[in-house]
Amino acid sequence: MTTDISLLGLGPMGSALARVLIAAGQRITVWNRSAAKARAMGDLGAGVAETVAAAVAASPVTLVCLEAYQTTRALFQTPEVVRLLPGHVVVELTTGTPNEAREADARFTALGALYLDGAILCGVPSIGTPAGLLIYSGNSVAFEQARALLAALGAAPRFVGTEVGTASALDMAWLSRIIGDYIGIYHGAAICRAERVGIDLFAEMFQAEGSEQSYLAPLLNNDFGHATADVAVWNKAVKRIAAQARQAGISPAVPDLATAILTRTEAAGFGHQHMAAMVKVLERAEDTAAEG
Repeated sequence: MTTDISLLGLGPMGSALARVLIAAGQRITVWNRSAAKARAMGDLGAGVAETVAAAVAASPVTLVCLEAYQTTRALFQTPEVVRLLPGHVVVELTTGTPNEAREADARFTALGALYLDGAILCGVPSIGTPAGLLIYSGNSVAFEQARALLAALGAAPRFVGTEVGTASALDMAWLSRIIGDYIGIYHGAAICRAERVGIDLFAEMFQAEGSEQSYLAPLLNNDFGHATADVAVWNKAVKRIAAQARQAGISPAVPDLATAILTRTEAAGFGHQHMAAMVKVLERAEDTAAEG
């Protein structure tokens, strides 16, 4: 083994994780389907693996930050990777449902790996800072083996229990709270625009709390292009929350409402914009919303 930890996936979040680990002095190996992103990390000091098997073989711990659990499953089911899994620690930071976490745990455990499911409860800018909140559930031995490596990613790593779906459930609960904020604040902004009340006056109402005011910045600046998670990304996340609700036998009314609004926002051509773009459709009656 040549490095401390390997990382699969170098999207915006995965790249942030890699940079923080490198800056913390961790010896890291990276793999990404797009080789250019991996080479960029190589320029910062990471080892670059040409294959998933090479990445897994390079370290005792593999951190996974991909777009879906199905992608992880496909990458880890090849014979070249399977033979490396006994005793190997796999930390999954891909967003998914509690059921997906349980299925991944059963699959990796059957192959001899020590599986830890994680959730990132913060945005890209918070990674590596005290505001970076990451939680983990599942195999406690895996957590103890990876704890020192994970400590660089933000606040002290939090182990929330041996029930492997706990981290994912808390992630969905946290996202539900945020999507509720988005819907409420942007409907409020639509009220202000309809009644010709300045958004700046609305923003001033939140000065004591701060974060809500930042939600209104794209409207104040008329700039919807800077988002670490855009409308399309959020819509996928909320659809997973709706799926979990149906799986768990609870009401999907709240995520269904959010999905309806976000799908309408995507259909209007704003899928790659900041969530504040919801205002552009909320301020129009549904049957008169123009696309583009």
